[in-house]
Amino acid sequence: MNRHGKWYAAGFTVVSILLSLQLEFSVWDFRYSHLVMAGLSLTVIWLFGIGYDRAMNLAVRDDLTRAYNRRFLNHSIPTLLNKAAKKGEILTLTILDCDDFKKINDENGHHTGDTVLQGIAKLIIKHTRNEDLLVRLGGDEFVLVTRHSTYGSTLTVIERLRQELDILAKEMNLTLSVSAGTAVFPDDGHRLEDLIRMADFRMYQSKLMRKEASAYAALGLSVDEEQHMKQA
Repeated sequence: MNRHGKWYAAGFTVVSILLSLQLEFSVWDFRYSHLVMAGLSLTVIWLFGIGYDRAMNLAVRDDLTRAYNRRFLNHSIPTLLNKAAKKGEILTLTILDCDDFKKINDENGHHTGDTVLQGIAKLIIKHTRNEDLLVRLGGDEFVLVTRHSTYGSTLTVIERLRQELDILAKEMNLTLSVSAGTAVFPDDGHRLEDLIRMADFRMYQSKLMRKEASAYAALGLSVDEEQHMKQA
């Protein structure tokens, strides 16, 4: 139960007990009726608290991947950034984008596309800690927010993800890869919007470089060799 559910539960408990004290019973009847009412009240409150927490959880979760949704990102991450600023902590915000996702949907159907997104989300969660936050930004884009992390350690997580995506791709008989861009708080910005903008810019840079590398490889060239040919 989250803190809101607990406050509701506590409030209902106090009200229930106060109401029971207003009833006129004999000493014997009051003692046992009070216990019964308290037990029933606690049961109802417990169920109410669970229902409230479930509703709140569903409101901030993506239906398909069970990652957090954009509502959670916009409401909770700014608070997290403020706390990090006060404590002098470093956070990283990484945007991950599934390469050629539209092609996967067009050639294999939306069901396969949904399975791919679910697989990516599971792999990201597998390689992150409980305190890290995964958000589905929309479509095939995810945001990973990591606390007490560095740019280098985040790159290590992304590389592990890519290796496991190769395994998933073989299982699904698809070509799967992700492009990623990371921004570091507070070096790259203090606001959520600034961090997303920088991470998005670096993600598209990465995507373009990977596409160029693939194109050069198809010609039997490396990126360095192509640059040398341009200079010649």
